[in-house]
Amino acid sequence: MPTAPKRLMEKIHDRMPVILTREKEKLWLDPDQNPKDLLKLLNAYPADSMEAYEISSEVNKPGNNHPEILDPVSE
Repeated sequence: MPTAPKRLMEKIHDRMPVILTREKEKLWLDPDQNPKDLLKLLNAYPADSMEAYEISSEVNKPGNNHPEILDPVSE
């Protein structure tokens, strides 16, 4: 589910996926939780806890499946 982007992501895209902490992930997966209460978890992840860097355009090809594809592109 997308949410509004934080400053870090605004340059890249106008929305970003919701990222849950481990604690919030447990709440999200708990079948006893009230769905209305879970909506409160759908906020943008703190930008100061994220890092953004350019990676290879090879990620756009499904056949490319190796860990190095996520390495930063050299400037």
